Amino acid sequence: MRSSRWTAVGFVILLGMAMVRAQSGAPRWPWYQTKPVNMGPAINNKERDAEVSFLPDGKTMYYNCMNRITGNGNDICVSYFTNGEWTTGEVVGVPISTQYSEVEPVLTRNGNRLTFQSDRPGGLGGMDIWVADKVDGVWQEPVNMGAPINSAYNDHCLYYLGDDETAGYLTSTRPGGYGGNDVYLVRKIAGKWQEPINLGPNVNTTYSDHHGLASPDGQSVYFTSDRPGGLGGEDIYISTMDDRGVFGPAVNVSPLNSDKHDRCPVFSVDNKVMIFDSERDGGFGNKDLWWMFYANIENIKYNPVVVSGFSLSPATVKAGGSYTAIVTGTNLTDKTYFDIRFRAPGSMVDVEAHNWQQGTSAVHPVTADSPQGTWTVTGVRAHVNAGDHYSDAYVPVWAKLTVGP
Repeated sequence: MRSSRWTAVGFVILLGMAMVRAQSGAPRWPWYQTKPVNMGPAINNKERDAEVSFLPDGKTMYYNCMNRITGNGNDICVSYFTNGEWTTGEVVGVPISTQYSEVEPVLTRNGNRLTFQSDRPGGLGGMDIWVADKVDGVWQEPVNMGAPINSAYNDHCLYYLGDDETAGYLTSTRPGGYGGNDVYLVRKIAGKWQEPINLGPNVNTTYSDHHGLASPDGQSVYFTSDRPGGLGGEDIYISTMDDRGVFGPAVNVSPLNSDKHDRCPVFSVDNKVMIFDSERDGGFGNKDLWWMFYANIENIKYNPVVVSGFSLSPATVKAGGSYTAIVTGTNLTDKTYFDIRFRAPGSMVDVEAHNWQQGTSAVHPVTADSPQGTWTVTGVRAHVNAGDHYSDAYVPVWAKLTVGP
């Protein structure tokens, strides 16, 4: 069996010029690495290698491999950390890997349950999530998780949020979402899985958004998306919940991403390393597994935009003229969008205008047929994404503009 010394993620750490082995026998992740590092030829080959998961001791790694058995397509492989090296990946045999497609393995915290996606017969749709239990060291026949986890569409990437396996993030193409793949929250109550809840428009778009992974503190979700504005094909993003439990605008985790496809992040057992798959240059084939020290990216999050002031100048303007609106606050830029809530002359009813202004200062024309009298702006809301008009509440303001003849 071929093995590969994992140059950056190995059984050894450098202390000065000396090699020091970890006393626990588990892999040690060197602190000095600041860029993504390929996991090496024992794990990666010319085909697809992706979507990793670990047993609790960190020394057994399951992942998606391809064509390790001729003609078998996508399978689940396993590699062991032995004598300071990861062994060459081997296919986990029947009943886990079959002649059908098996991808996205996820081991539970105790290591005795494996969930994965497969198109094997007996499912509800195109690709379903299946679960297998290990009894006396042997994987038992996988069981379809059924509805509402699975549907008549593609359902995959079930990542649990805790040790009790009663909540998790699920990806699905089922109807009712925002686009292709969407990320959902699922919960088990009284032993029964409830209907998935969509994470909303900051996580999900009209594009493909998938593979939701909770941050170590549970306040953020990492996910993969091919939305516009990224660095390459698919990028890894993060969205953070506010105090209402609403996910905020997504932020590109740029140190992980390249001009190629970068996707499907997971954590090492100790949460010190993030592992993901990528098609970037420097790999061994199609998709390769790469890693990065989590300390390099854990502070990348959305910085909330906060409105603290709003003014209109001049306060009086003639029909056909113009005025300038200025917004002040925290983390506001020339790309920030602003919605306003206003009242027309003689009205006590608030009306909303979405994306009324982009940037903290803008000149607005007053058309010649604008109703004359006093217009009152009663609220301002800032947001980063043009389509997000719901994550934040209006900040009360009271600014008047009088339009005269």
